[in-house]
This record gives sequence, structure tokens and C-alpha cells, in this order.
Amino acid sequence: MLSLIQGVSRWFLNANHLEALIGFALSGVFVQLLNRIFYYEGLRRIGVPQTQAVIGASPFFVTLFEIFFLREELSLNFWFSSILIMLGILILSLKEGMNIKLTPDLLFPLVASISLAVGQILRRFSLKILDDSILGATVAITFSFPLYGLYLIISKQLSLTEVKSINKCRYCIVCTAGFLLSIMVLLTFYATALQKVSIVSLLQSTHSIWALLLSAIFLRKTEKIDLRVIMSVILTFLGVALLLI
Repeated sequence: MLSLIQGVSRWFLNANHLEALIGFALSGVFVQLLNRIFYYEGLRRIGVPQTQAVIGASPFFVTLFEIFFLREELSLNFWFSSILIMLGILILSLKEGMNIKLTPDLLFPLVASISLAVGQILRRFSLKILDDSILGATVAITFSFPLYGLYLIISKQLSLTEVKSINKCRYCIVCTAGFLLSIMVLLTFYATALQKVSIVSLLQSTHSIWALLLSAIFLRKTEKIDLRVIMSVILTFLGVALLLI
């Protein structure tokens, strides 16, 4: 038992391991905490279309940080696919005839976008030191979600009374969503360990396209497929195909 404790202690006291653990924890703070706080505040202040349009710039920041901090080289295919995918997301985000108004409130989704990019870079940096995706995802989730819950309680966006009042059906839905979110974080760590973070970020940014397509299939009464959506899907598919060539 003593030898086990000593072994665990030496593992944690290893400078590289400690650096990786701090990186995993900070990646959780930037992605799961700061990104969420500023993203939802942006939704409240300027609405979904403009917020999504700014958040769509996250792969751009990831690419810049990857080039300057991780010193990774990117292929010509990546740049062409980036243009197609980000253009598809922009078309989907902006309503017909809508213009983005330059207001101070745009800082909220912008900070959310940068926080997301910083968190993804920290994941890649930490996984280069310690290639353990399960540990990385566990540390990121364990460190960030209690902080986010505490923020919700302090900001009075969530109360213990509301949690207790959730019926069993909704509670099951919330728990299922939480489980799927944890799986998503774990898969993201695995993908980041295997591939350049700019490519992972670019593919992740297409989630809004797939969400809309699923909504159109399962929620036909509320979602409609129009020319804007079709153009967005085509551009995204072309971008992803070019990226995977």
C-alpha cells in the first residue's frame, strides 16, 4: 500500500505530468466554463444568428494560435476547406437580409470564440506532453463543471429549488444530455490527440449544420429546409470532403 502511495506521489510530482494536468484543467475552464458563460450572454444580448456567426470564427483563432504557439504547418487543402465550411456556417447563421451590427455586445460571442480556441490549443499542448485522452477528459470535466454550476447558482440563473422540482422525465433527458456531452468531450480529446487541432476544430464547427438537418427530419413542424440551408449544407459537405482527401 505504501509503495502504491509513493508511486502515485512520484507520478503527480513529475514536472511533465503536473504541467499536463494543469493544461487539461485549464482547457476545461476555457471551453466548458468561459466559453459557455460568454456564449449564453451573447445569445441573451444579440440573439442566435449574430452570436452563431461570430462563434463560427473560432476555427480561425484556433488556426492562428496553432501556427504561432504549436508551430504546426497546414496544407493548402485545409485552407480551401476552411473557406468552404466557414462560408457554409455563415450562410446558415445569418437570416436573409440581416446585417451584423457593430455593437459592444459583439464582444461576448467574440470572447467565447477566443476562449474556445484557447481551450482547444491547451488540449493539444497537454496531450503532446501526456498522451492520455481519458485522463484529460476526466480532469477537464471534473474541474470545470462544478465551477460552472457554482457560477449558475451565484448568478441566480439556477436554484436548488428548481433542480428539485424537475420531474422524472425531464431529469432523465437532462442526465442523458449530460452523458452524451461527456462522451463528446472524450471523443474530442481522442481526436485532438490523433489529429491537428485546427482540423478537429473545423470539423466540430459543422455541428450546427447536422443539428439543423436532424431538426428538419425529427421536428418537421418547427424547422424548414430552404435555399439558404441547402447552400450551407452543400458548402459544408464540399469543405469536409476536401479536408478528408
